[in-house]
Amino acid sequence: MTQAEPPETQAPGPQGGFFALVGGIVVRPRATLAAVAQGQGRLEHIFVLLALWAVARETRFFARAVLGYRFFGVRGALLTVKPAVEQVLPDLLAILLAGGVLALFIRKQRQQVLQAIVMAGYVWIPYLIVQLGGRLVPHVLGRAPSAGERYGIDLLALAWSGLLWLAGLVELRREEPRAEPKHPSCLPAAAQPATAMQRRSVGRVPPVRSLLPSLPRRRWLCLATASNWGVPAGPPEGKVNARLPRWAGWGVIAALGVLLVLNLRYISGQVSTLMPVGTDQPAPDFRLPLRGGGEFHLQDKSPARATLIDFWATWCGPCRVEMPAVDRVWQTYRDRGVRVVAVDIEGAEAAGEVEAFVKRTRVGLPIALGGDRVADLYRVNSVPQLFVLDKAGQVKKVLLGVHSEGDIAAALEAALK
Repeated sequence: MTQAEPPETQAPGPQGGFFALVGGIVVRPRATLAAVAQGQGRLEHIFVLLALWAVARETRFFARAVLGYRFFGVRGALLTVKPAVEQVLPDLLAILLAGGVLALFIRKQRQQVLQAIVMAGYVWIPYLIVQLGGRLVPHVLGRAPSAGERYGIDLLALAWSGLLWLAGLVELRREEPRAEPKHPSCLPAAAQPATAMQRRSVGRVPPVRSLLPSLPRRRWLCLATASNWGVPAGPPEGKVNARLPRWAGWGVIAALGVLLVLNLRYISGQVSTLMPVGTDQPAPDFRLPLRGGGEFHLQDKSPARATLIDFWATWCGPCRVEMPAVDRVWQTYRDRGVRVVAVDIEGAEAAGEVEAFVKRTRVGLPIALGGDRVADLYRVNSVPQLFVLDKAGQVKKVLLGVHSEGDIAAALEAALK
């Protein structure tokens, strides 16, 4: 009879791919970090989580962009994905930075640097989970979190990910191929050569000082990497039950789905308020202070055959390009009963930047300050954006992006008829 082969043991760490690794970082962090250090982690897992987090968090803006017919065309697609990219970019940069710092502590081989970035991506998952919980709890409590509560959420998320980052560093150092240590203090105690004092102390009680390990200051990494001290590199081998990590991974994805459903539920009851003010709709009334004194009131008693409202901002490059054309249109049509106003959407605190822009470009059209709330009233998603009104205050034309003087004049001529 041939001797039966022993059953194969499963590699340390949770097995099962995406869900097991995502959930394992929560319920079994040490085994999961060891598995990632051994090459089981995948960078695409992190990209999938970043994409899901962006969609679940920015659902309202996506709906607002699609309902405003901005998704179609190259310009509309860029305007739609820009806020999501801006929200995900800090997380992505943090992952790359944390991975780069991890790479400084291991051998600078190309494969190991990529492995350090993957490790940083899995360390970021607890940060995602805490932030996700911070967005779900207000839906349960029925109120927005206070400033102190938001600060506590951020602090908890950073602390959890920071501790796992340190644990990931230790696991990467364990898996790092290293040569035999040359310094005696980095050897296990049994392998260290006996010193002259120890040879003379045979048969006598050794002094207390000789019992303390002699560790030079530059050998502190010998303590940080337990593999040099005879500690096994990673968890003990054996069959690992991956069911709990998989369930935890499904729970993370389910929580992202719950946030998405809650946002969609909100959108379903606010469809009319998410869509921008369109043609043949009454323009919302507003009153704003003007640069240089006075104020602009849309529905005042002065007769106007047409009105042109230009939403812009000093930081907007296309707005600065279009502003001279709007100013020339104002000079041409102001004697024909047309009112033109440029509404700055940055808030009243940007008055200094507006004044510097006017002095530099020498435009003379009326500029309203502190129009951030008016932009929300008109549901302006991007600038520059122009609204052309007829004498009854109805929106006749909405111009998105940069337009020439001729295009703006043609829209005014149609409103004057």
